[in-house]
Amino acid sequence: MLLSYHILNDYQLFAEKKTTLYIYDLLTNALDGKLFNKIEKLKVGDRKVEEKDYGILVITESYLTKPTENAFYESHRHYTDFQLLISGYEKFFVGHINDFTIQQEYDSQKDLIIYQTPIDLETKASCILLKPEALAIFFPTDVHAGALQVHSTSDIVKKMVLKVPQDILQPKI
Repeated sequence: MLLSYHILNDYQLFAEKKTTLYIYDLLTNALDGKLFNKIEKLKVGDRKVEEKDYGILVITESYLTKPTENAFYESHRHYTDFQLLISGYEKFFVGHINDFTIQQEYDSQKDLIIYQTPIDLETKASCILLKPEALAIFFPTDVHAGALQVHSTSDIVKKMVLKVPQDILQPKI
C-alpha cells in the first residue's frame, strides 16, 4: 500500500489510537525532526537498527538501488513494514503471497520468507515508485521487492523503515 504519510494523521487506519499516534510521531520525526538530520548524514551502506516502544524496530539506512533483474522478493509474518523514503528514488514490485512461489520457507529469526521471481511478473505484481516523503506499507500478505533502480543508473536512497509487530496492529483497511 502506497500512502502519503499525512494519511496516518487524517484517518485512523488502525484500531489503537495510541499506537497510530506513536507511529505517526516516529514518521514525522524522520521528516522534520532530529532523526531527519541523522538519516541525511548516512553514508551508502550505513544501516542502524533501534528498538522502540511497543516492540517497534526503527531501521535507518542508505544504499544504492539495483537493477530490476536483481530483485529480492520477500514477505514477513511478524512485522508490517512502514517504509518512508527520505531522499532518492526507488522502485518496488508488490503482489499477494498467493501469486508467488516460496523459494525459502519462513525463517522466524529473520521474520522472512523468500520467493522466486515470477516468470509472469507483469501479471503477478504491481510496480510502485517511492520518492521523497512517500510511505509504503507492506502487510504480511504483501510480497515486496524494493531497492530497485528507477533510472538506468543507481540512485542513493536514504530511508527509515518501521517494523511494527502485527499484534499491535488491527488494520481497518
